[in-house]
Amino acid sequence: MITVEPTTEDKFIKDMFLNPDIYAEMKDDNSPANPESLRSVDILALPGVFLKVLRDGVACGCFWFLWKDDHTLETHTALDRTCRGRKAIEAARVAREWIFSNTTAKEITSYAWSDSPAVDWFCRAIGMTKREVKPWPATRNGKPVAITYYAIGRTI
Repeated sequence: MITVEPTTEDKFIKDMFLNPDIYAEMKDDNSPANPESLRSVDILALPGVFLKVLRDGVACGCFWFLWKDDHTLETHTALDRTCRGRKAIEAARVAREWIFSNTTAKEITSYAWSDSPAVDWFCRAIGMTKREVKPWPATRNGKPVAITYYAIGRTI
């Protein structure tokens, strides 16, 4: 069973998002090569909500919902290998329900790099719709990329 709970555990959040496997998929060539250099960033000072993902009571990931304006949260996802595929979709749906039940957000947005088909698939699998595609000003692994923006709104 997948559940989520709010967290302010700085070490847990950073351990998830700075995990080398996860970080490698999130960064572009302008990002620090060594994710450990980001440990000193006060991530909890940024406006948003962190949700710890639990699978059968064991932590397996984290969602970061960052306020972009008064009604929009941009989500970032860090799930370990025990929470991929169908479990990741379930976790995202549980997190979405939590956000729409516990915040004033009217919309959740996210994005996928053009060289990350799994992220594109994930955004669509959880019900997000494509908004726009734009070229990204930085490269990834030395190659130009585009970024596709997605959104899902509150249904009630």
